[in-house]
Amino acid sequence: GAIGENVGDLKTRAGREYLKVTIARVTDVGLEIRHLHGFARIQAPDLDASWQNRFQWSDAARRKLLQEELTDLQTDGAGVVDRLNRPSAAAPLVVNANNSREDLKKLRHEVIGWQEKVKQFNDDYLDAKHRADFGRLSSVPGSLETWKSQAARLSGGLIRARNQLNAAKLRLSIVSPDDLLLKPESSQ
Repeated sequence: GAIGENVGDLKTRAGREYLKVTIARVTDVGLEIRHLHGFARIQAPDLDASWQNRFQWSDAARRKLLQEELTDLQTDGAGVVDRLNRPSAAAPLVVNANNSREDLKKLRHEVIGWQEKVKQFNDDYLDAKHRADFGRLSSVPGSLETWKSQAARLSGGLIRARNQLNAAKLRLSIVSPDDLLLKPESSQ
């Protein structure tokens, strides 16, 4: 019954705010929403307690469903696939109950690496976008590329990097659900 409900502005526990939110779908792991700037999928733990009570989400069931989703995303030894159906650069990790401390270290390293890539893509994108909108030069110095086309290219890279970061966090959450790297960040 919540589908299509307009909820106004929605703020996550980490402080990220979505404007003019409409519930697109309620799942066993959280909400899928439409908002002023696009679409988002917000996991149950990132939402306020009132949302948790309203939809009665179970953290154990959520982790199980996310594990199934990760399994569906894995290919035959090629790694996790992003939305463009390309294998990730990271070696595939089989996530199971027998994971060693070394596997956990690899998972954490992968999340940190993708966080850094997302930050770099975001910084570069914002710079190119600003130069495209307000700069005196239309082309990137020493390149045939315009600032506008560079911003578009970096935007695509940012989306792919965020997808890879989400997949890496999903793998880590299965092995170590309370890991500090999984805490929501207000900068993302």
